[in-house]
Amino acid sequence: MRSKLLTLFMAVAVVVALYMSAHSGVAGAQTQLDQAQQQHAALQSQLNQLHSVQDVYGQVAARQSMLSQAMGDDAPVVQLVQKLLTQALRDRASDIHIEPQDKALRVRFRVDGALHEVLSLPAAMSSAMVSRIKILAGMNIVERRRSQDGQIAINIDGRPVDIRVATTATICK
Repeated sequence: MRSKLLTLFMAVAVVVALYMSAHSGVAGAQTQLDQAQQQHAALQSQLNQLHSVQDVYGQVAARQSMLSQAMGDDAPVVQLVQKLLTQALRDRASDIHIEPQDKALRVRFRVDGALHEVLSLPAAMSSAMVSRIKILAGMNIVERRRSQDGQIAINIDGRPVDIRVATTATICK
């Protein structure tokens, strides 16, 4: 397709140059031909930039596909989040607090108005776990400085559950 476009642009430039030469003499035709070649070079440059953008887009799409496959149902963080949500539903928790701390990731459930610590994970798990929850909630996984809100609609134990997700920035030393 690229070569067809270039051929078409060059043909138009030659036709314009020939038309102009018939009406304005040889010197004018040479000037018009030079201008047509410059326009052709500019169009060629723009077309190359477009192909570069398309190549980058293709690479990004391939990486997103690989990430999606890596974060499939078998990934440990995916299983952990699923089990955490299932356990919270079974325990009749109204809230789940996931709190990154200095050396651990603390998970607490609010049951009957009181917070109970249910799990303490290595701090290294925090980024993956928060990213997984943000993906489920349709949130921006890159944004970590601003608060975000999202929602997860999921089936747990055969029951449809709507979960409201809210994040806030934290400071860990």
